[in-house]
Amino acid sequence: MSLKPLLKRRDLLLLVLGLASKYSDVRVNDNPVVSSRLRVMKLMFLLQKELPDVVGKLLSEKPYEFKPYLHGPFSKEILDDLDRLAREGLIKQHYVDLDPYGISYQVNFEITKEGQKRVNELISKLPRELVDEIENKVIKKYMSWSLRRLLDYVYSRYPEESTPAFY
Repeated sequence: MSLKPLLKRRDLLLLVLGLASKYSDVRVNDNPVVSSRLRVMKLMFLLQKELPDVVGKLLSEKPYEFKPYLHGPFSKEILDDLDRLAREGLIKQHYVDLDPYGISYQVNFEITKEGQKRVNELISKLPRELVDEIENKVIKKYMSWSLRRLLDYVYSRYPEESTPAFY
């Protein structure tokens, strides 16, 4: 029996943020957050690369398109969907200055109560084995890695889609 595709990309993105927040050790006001756009970008890239059959079964539209960029694979569509999820009140974006001048910053993502409600609805309507596969083979694994290790892995495993930044 084939599964009818159920999700828009931004729903899958919200699901990934919801699952990833369970494994985050970063907190804002005692709430877990997924730290950095870079990590979110790489989680979505790895999900699409490493579990293409799962993504194909779930999405009702084309997956995100990634292009090589400064810190590896990049998708403007993900940034747009993150902004939309924030406007819809499903996530909060916390900007953290990384220097005293406010030139360099990081964005952390917190699931709101309404967002968690939506994540729970998504989980309840999706086949449990597909959610478990996403959580166990991508989220749990890569959320335990440092950002440096995650980037090194993406650069080495997917060199054709990566333009490593110089540090």
